[in-house]
Amino acid sequence: MSRLHVLIASTAIVAGGFGAATAAQAAATGASAPEQVTEVIVTAQKREQRVQDVPLAITAFNAQTLQAASATNLTDLDGKIPNVTLEAVATFPNASSFSIRGLAFGDVESTFEPTVGVEANGVYLARNVGATQDFFDISSIEVRRGPQGTLDGGNTIGGVVAINTKKPTGGFDGELQLTAGDHRRAEVRLAVDAPIVKDVLSARLSILDLNYGGYLQNTYNNTRMGQINSLSERLTLAYTPSGPFDATLVLDHTTDRDGGFPYINGTPAVGSIAPAPDFVLAELGFPTDPHQKPYDVNSSTPLHYDFSTTGVSAQLNWRLGFGTVTSVTGYREYDDDNNNEYGGAGFPYFTSARTQNHDQFSEEVRLASPGGGRLDYVVGVYYLHQHYDLQNAEGGTLFGGYTLVQYANQDDNSYAAFGQFDYHLTSQLTLTAGGRYSYEDKSFHNQPPGYSTDFGYKDNWSDFSPKFVASYKFTPDIMAYAQYARGYRSGGFNGRAGSETSAGPYNAEHVDSYEIGLKNQFFDRRWVLNADVFYSKYDNIQEEVQRLSAITGDDETVVENAGAATYAGVEVESHAILGHGFSIDNSIGYLDAHFDSFTANLNGDCAVGVTSYFCGVNDYKNIPLPSAPHWTISMTGNYRHELPFAVFAANLSATYTSSQYTSLSPINTVAPFSLRKANTIVNTTISLATLDEKYRVSLWIKNLTDQHVLYGRFAVGPLSAPESFEPPLTWGVSLAGKF
Repeated sequence: MSRLHVLIASTAIVAGGFGAATAAQAAATGASAPEQVTEVIVTAQKREQRVQDVPLAITAFNAQTLQAASATNLTDLDGKIPNVTLEAVATFPNASSFSIRGLAFGDVESTFEPTVGVEANGVYLARNVGATQDFFDISSIEVRRGPQGTLDGGNTIGGVVAINTKKPTGGFDGELQLTAGDHRRAEVRLAVDAPIVKDVLSARLSILDLNYGGYLQNTYNNTRMGQINSLSERLTLAYTPSGPFDATLVLDHTTDRDGGFPYINGTPAVGSIAPAPDFVLAELGFPTDPHQKPYDVNSSTPLHYDFSTTGVSAQLNWRLGFGTVTSVTGYREYDDDNNNEYGGAGFPYFTSARTQNHDQFSEEVRLASPGGGRLDYVVGVYYLHQHYDLQNAEGGTLFGGYTLVQYANQDDNSYAAFGQFDYHLTSQLTLTAGGRYSYEDKSFHNQPPGYSTDFGYKDNWSDFSPKFVASYKFTPDIMAYAQYARGYRSGGFNGRAGSETSAGPYNAEHVDSYEIGLKNQFFDRRWVLNADVFYSKYDNIQEEVQRLSAITGDDETVVENAGAATYAGVEVESHAILGHGFSIDNSIGYLDAHFDSFTANLNGDCAVGVTSYFCGVNDYKNIPLPSAPHWTISMTGNYRHELPFAVFAANLSATYTSSQYTSLSPINTVAPFSLRKANTIVNTTISLATLDEKYRVSLWIKNLTDQHVLYGRFAVGPLSAPESFEPPLTWGVSLAGKF
């Protein structure tokens, strides 16, 4: 048992004694089933509002909802929101691979900008690595669908996932949760509140210790792989004097020392993807084994994934007569060290050892009107600086036993001014106009593998992203809205450039989105029903393509503005209190996504005997877009019943996702190369709590029917096709208490 576990166990004994003394006070909260759908307060428009009052497609989860579903990570919400996919990158378990309305991003390269933004306590996270760390002490989650460029800035063309952590209560109290489960799972979550100066300054300390043995079996040496060992700490200080000023400071640190997450060899056999050319690994006699189990790997290469991040954020609010001035300051640094291998055939075919550090600093100052008048507004300015350094050593038998090293770094400065104005023509009709002007400059340096020369590049981009909304409240419980919004994703440089001429730059891309929505509350808020339809045009799409370098003759990644696409769909969400302790949540998303044009060279020049479609410049608009399933459907049933001695609760959810392609490849037009089949994932939680709900025991099972779902398969140029699978059935038992 680690020293932290001993400390937590000691704390639990003290907490138990303290909790007994306050049981009568806690009982006042009651344990009866809710009679209305719970309201969640969101900040999507830079001010606190009810979800039902925001003319925007937004889904929010509070702490109680997350607890009922045993959701301990953003990926646990995957499939529960229409047209939203929340997954982790296979070999970077805390890196996000998110898709909203088909606009997806799952790369760990720091030069590439995401399509879905992630915010923590109002601070934009410039990297997707670290975005899917396990929850601990979370207040709420907001998922905003569609471009959010006006108020949230660039690189949010798909939408935004916003995470809000809990603030100090001002008293002396806390929460403790211990979890044990399969594959040597051992987790501790602890939060302690303490007043420092009564009614003025208070603190909250949160700790997460997570240990997991992994579910991957290495058949090469009969060892277990995919272990996770993570320790996170967070300190929150809240300064809340009686005057017009308040401040919140959050400091956090996470360290992961994980055992590596190897790929499976998914390389198609020779001739199986004809007329597409075969992969080199298959031609060498190492195609995929059709009898290999989805969680068996064959890795002779020592692998590891080490990651650490430290962050500081400060929010200051001044409530003045003419409005509230808010300053949000953020700093975060990331360090990751990842060894991986891209063959999976039992020998070091193509290895990579990446060491990368990244830091960011941001400052936002905004003014929000007091509210209640005919005109509400938010105006502000924003600055973001990023810097990263990369050392990437590539080797293996593919390189004849030699190791080639790439060195790269980049400085990025972003500036923006934004505003949104809501004019209430009547008590029912509101017209909204907003916009954001952005300017960004980047300086990139790259020494490609095998080169002794450092190449430098500079460029800049600017953009104006407008937004217009008309919303009408038919009654206090029914609102309709129509919206146009433009999203912007910055141009940049190719961090994987293998030669002087393949670094770019590439241009910015844009999304023009049109949306009509309806938000309803019926039967005294016992039923909430929201729906929207959207139509988006996506131009200058940035696509990573693989081809042979005309200079070096080696395979390399190139980023091109390849074309245009259309995304259109329908989304429906329903939350209903049925009575007698039953409630049900449903969502349905339909998405139709396709290229309008896509002309590119995906595989280099044509060789003798290769079909022309798979070499040279071609029209590839018939290639299916990745991460764009037609259907996402979810249903969650909740039951809650008060017994004479305890409160029984059960949660059962099922999420259906239709088939989708997991990577962009012309092979998908002749074979189901990267096709993930339709699947239904079932999760459940059963819990028993004391009548005052201070103590709780829960049994949870994820992927109850043990579905083996392909996470993804992709082409490493003409070399190989690694693949990986989403987690199998997992289970755990959690003991939780409040004191």
